[in-house]
Amino acid sequence: MALCDPNSFPLTNCTPESDSNAPTCDGPDCTSGLGGGSAFMEMQFYPPGEPPFVDSSGCDTTHWCAALTIDSLECNAAFAYCNTNCEEPSNFGFIQRNGVPTGPPGPLTSDTATFTPNSETLLMNPGDKIRFHMYDAPAPGGGEAFTVVMDDLTTGQSGFMQASAANGFETTNSSTCAGTPFNFQPEFNTAKSTNINSWGADQVDISTEFETGHWEPCTSLSDPITNPIDANDGSQMYNVCSSPYENAPGIQRTSAEIGNAVCFAAGDTHPGYDGAGTSTAPDTMTGCQDDLFQNGDLDFVGPPYYRGSWPTGPAPTSRNPSSFVEQFPTTNGQQYSQFFFQTDIALSEFECGGGNYANAASSAKGCTVPPQGPGNFYPYWSQVQSGGSCTLEFGNVSAGVGLTDFGQDKQYGKDQFAKFGYPQFMGKTYNNPCAA
Repeated sequence: MALCDPNSFPLTNCTPESDSNAPTCDGPDCTSGLGGGSAFMEMQFYPPGEPPFVDSSGCDTTHWCAALTIDSLECNAAFAYCNTNCEEPSNFGFIQRNGVPTGPPGPLTSDTATFTPNSETLLMNPGDKIRFHMYDAPAPGGGEAFTVVMDDLTTGQSGFMQASAANGFETTNSSTCAGTPFNFQPEFNTAKSTNINSWGADQVDISTEFETGHWEPCTSLSDPITNPIDANDGSQMYNVCSSPYENAPGIQRTSAEIGNAVCFAAGDTHPGYDGAGTSTAPDTMTGCQDDLFQNGDLDFVGPPYYRGSWPTGPAPTSRNPSSFVEQFPTTNGQQYSQFFFQTDIALSEFECGGGNYANAASSAKGCTVPPQGPGNFYPYWSQVQSGGSCTLEFGNVSAGVGLTDFGQDKQYGKDQFAKFGYPQFMGKTYNNPCAA
């Protein structure tokens, strides 16, 4: 969801919960009509993975957890100026049973405790049914602030987090990088297609997304490096992954991928990661995050880009987990009447214009879905309609009663370079058959 932040791109005033913030111009050449200052909120779910969260991928090895994150952008119109000392400040707070952040959530104030779950962090089991409510609520000290309330309907536990000044959330001064306590609020009043966050690659306000390509398994690691994220972590970090994935034929190697870090070996317990001598459960697999030196797996060799890695339905099998199943979102109990699919995969494809998007043609080599690579697959959304209810599934689900897969990768449409000035795939708008 887009949130109102006058200190975020394009550094203009904004009125919370108002469609007057909508941009009338889009793309890198826009110098006016960019709407109100806009931050990008993600209420993120993290699957069971390799702890500790602060420099790896999960809260622990058996539970899901979640956090409220808010990214701002310290750039002005047409990105003519960006403060590189604080270009994309981020607020972060785990969903907590008592609503109290584990550490300071502000961009300048956050520390190891901010990214370390504690006894009040809401932990969820695989397979649990979750309901969450995102809304504006009264804040301590006056005013209102964006709030997430999450209920685990399977275990009966609940958690919440509010992006309020009282909780330590901050807006960042684009000139000085100084933080000021701030109540973040929704930017728009409705979900019209023109009501979008004006600086993100995706053209969205109310949206659901999956981030893929941030982890791959390895048979061995090499090139040990100093941990730049958490100097207290006693486990050795590596930068190079060796595996059948990395050695598969058909890899499009690029200079955009500098290494595979963050990488840790199976069995690592990360002693002292929190500065207090604490260790984690042993890492269950040797693997890499591919996100320290670049944003993800830019040669597209990891499991997300192979068909067999993804669920084929909601029921678990011996080889695959079940698909993530999501009901269509609602406002005041009413589902949205329309939806569309998009992906910014082309922005991660270095061959798409050679990284020089200003000169890239929309049909440039490398602007493809799926991306070029040995797996030749990209996950997609499916819709299941049953008994007047509509749900979404994600992965490789193409068969089932009442199911449509929207043409699988064709659902992402065509490259909209001519419209946006950068490669971005966007599909057509669909009517929601269950909106009534």
